[in-house]
Amino acid sequence: SPGAPADRPTPLRGQSPRPTRLLNGVIGSKRECEKIKADITTFMSEKLKLEMSEEKTLITSAQEPAKFLGYEINARRSLDHTRTRSGLQHRSWTGAIVLNLSYETVLKRLQSYNAVLITQVDRKQTLKPSSRKYMVNRQDADIMAQYNLELRGFYNYYSIADNISYRGWNFNYFMKYSMLKTLGRKHKRTDG
Repeated sequence: SPGAPADRPTPLRGQSPRPTRLLNGVIGSKRECEKIKADITTFMSEKLKLEMSEEKTLITSAQEPAKFLGYEINARRSLDHTRTRSGLQHRSWTGAIVLNLSYETVLKRLQSYNAVLITQVDRKQTLKPSSRKYMVNRQDADIMAQYNLELRGFYNYYSIADNISYRGWNFNYFMKYSMLKTLGRKHKRTDG
């Protein structure tokens, strides 16, 4: 606002600021990473008037997956060799950064849609597609449109994941049969 000092944060009336997510990749020692983290913390608190959550601010090795916005990010380790044009062997995949979609992320999304039922059989977790009872009173076209919207949203968001074909197939399988069970419940049909 005009006339307000630049070093004072603008008050938010009854609103809390949206959390900011930041991922930094550093090639260096842990000591250097801790120094960079301290510098970022200082900058954010003094210049931006933001606080960093200590329990969510982690320093990890690139070999360990870092969870970020539903992805698991790490450096690929592979012992596979390829040959260069000159005939020399080298490990072409080692060190490449990989974005993977985790099983837990897919499961959370399916659970948020009530599209999966989790049961325990002989101490093993079993997933089954489930009907979505709250959709039974809708038109068939509206039910299919809702499922298509959710599938498109999932694929659009996670399309850059290296394992989207596998995890996307899992997600698609449960969503497809959940839709069929929902339509079957609506028309009082059973599966089998």
